[in-house]
Amino acid sequence: MVGLRDARRAPACVCTRQVGCRGPPRACAPCACSGPRLAPGEGSRSVGRPAPDVYRFGHGAAARPAVRPNARCPDAAVFSRGEGADALSVHVVVVNWNGRDTTLGCLHNLRASLPGDVVVHVVDNGSTDGSVEAVRQTHSWARVHCNGANLGFAAGANVGIRAALEDGAEYVFLHNNDAVVDPGTLPALLDAAERHPAAGLFGGRIYHQRSTDVLWCCGVRMGWAPNLAHLRGHQRPGAGRFLQEEDVDSLTGCGLLVHKDVWERVGLLDESWFVYVEDADFCARARKAGFRCVYVPTAIMEHSGAGSTGGGYSPGRKYLTAYGSVLFLKRHGTFKLWSGFVMLDVVLWPALMLVSALRGRGSSALAKGRGIVHGLLGRPVDRGVVDR
Repeated sequence: MVGLRDARRAPACVCTRQVGCRGPPRACAPCACSGPRLAPGEGSRSVGRPAPDVYRFGHGAAARPAVRPNARCPDAAVFSRGEGADALSVHVVVVNWNGRDTTLGCLHNLRASLPGDVVVHVVDNGSTDGSVEAVRQTHSWARVHCNGANLGFAAGANVGIRAALEDGAEYVFLHNNDAVVDPGTLPALLDAAERHPAAGLFGGRIYHQRSTDVLWCCGVRMGWAPNLAHLRGHQRPGAGRFLQEEDVDSLTGCGLLVHKDVWERVGLLDESWFVYVEDADFCARARKAGFRCVYVPTAIMEHSGAGSTGGGYSPGRKYLTAYGSVLFLKRHGTFKLWSGFVMLDVVLWPALMLVSALRGRGSSALAKGRGIVHGLLGRPVDRGVVDR
């Protein structure tokens, strides 16, 4: 049995002529691989089964600097604490709503990048695009949970989290369906988790999927920022930035590894949030309970950021993030957080409206204003914004 740390030190197979390489990198004969090996520090890209380029880790990222020690062939090692110890039980939870092709690509990436003993739960929120049938037909190894309606991300994810914990999961990895990992992602997160057993929550270095070296998020700082949250490194080149493992205020649910002790002591995701900001609330509750959020720079992920609400400047996203931010303030607000929100999201909103209108985004600014008002008045979230 090869231990987790041993697997991360081993040279990685970079064979691209044979797909589905499932053997350890030191003995790649099953796939007749005679390709080169990458020494630690050189970085690598995942290789696995054929998939559309958009779902393949490292798509368009050849110039990205290496920041993690190494990757490995899928299944090069089981997740273990070493010889004679029980294997780590890791479950992945993916939520889907009418994102059939995106979710199929996500599962394809997970299948090529994770050991076969990692359990993947797909929670479908009442999709009408044939998602459930497609997943069951092409990825029968995944466990599918069907909700009768679109419950939102928090409620949907909780279905998968409960199933994972009931099945004995020690770690649950929340994973967006529009994100991809490489073979070294979970080993790096688990390595950090085993080194910091009291921390409980771990997240990685996330790049924009279609960029060579543009960061999406390297952990979150809560404070003076629009919608309270500052995604560290967002839209900035990754070279030389955020290369140290460190504690942060919050981590994004795009790729979040959580130990079972956190779920048991803190509870699951708060379903008051339909989508967005529920991860910040969960991290805040966990920190109040004595856990820590650890940013792990060697755990590399990629995120398209489109999502079910359109991402970016879409009215749905602006409404839901504004509403969720107000709800967060009501639960966890400090003077610093409230003052930053009032200045950046309320006082400056008319200026935002004007600039947005000039750029053709007036509907998004209006949606943000509606979200703020609905949140402050305590109205239920307008879930219809997701369906529009």
